[in-house]
Amino acid sequence: MGQAKKQNNKSRSRIISAFQDLLRSKDYCDISIGEILDRADVSKSTFYRHFERKLEVLLEMHDAIFERFLSDLTTKEDWLSTEVRPSVETMFITLTTQSNFRRPMSFKLDKDWPQGFRLVKAKLAGYIEQKLVIAFNNQPMIIPIPLLSATLAAMYIENVIQLVHRTSPLSVNKQALHMQTMTRSIIAGALKDETNPQ
Repeated sequence: MGQAKKQNNKSRSRIISAFQDLLRSKDYCDISIGEILDRADVSKSTFYRHFERKLEVLLEMHDAIFERFLSDLTTKEDWLSTEVRPSVETMFITLTTQSNFRRPMSFKLDKDWPQGFRLVKAKLAGYIEQKLVIAFNNQPMIIPIPLLSATLAAMYIENVIQLVHRTSPLSVNKQALHMQTMTRSIIAGALKDETNPQ
């Protein structure tokens, strides 16, 4: 890897890290680009070489979040398990115990909320799609994997919203178990039965 590319990757990582640090004490809507620059110790031109706006930093930050969230969903057996995957349960617990999730996301993202929500959901669907393609290794499906992935992403995000805003009467563990049950049911229903193809 060339020196310039290494430097580019380093400054990009510093921007994301600085943004994550700021999110521990402030909401997205209260963080300015200037604060990110100061925390990351980068220039404005460096920031804009990597990102067009703050929302893009938030979206890229979700790469690591989604990788951790889905890390225990790698095989067909994982997706069709009757038990909650540990990475999913850990992520749910983290989301419900961190104080910076108390205010509604629509408030925290302010004017970026509609587009941010749509893009985060699409990004999660992309991650799920990659995992399903590997896990099910081109096994015939009644429902195309992109549609299946988008459905699961919407369900996961809805469950996260319920947990974060405490609108669900269920415990974190119970909600995670219900989500795994729904995931298994949706995927099992999407698999093409060789004896009775539709």
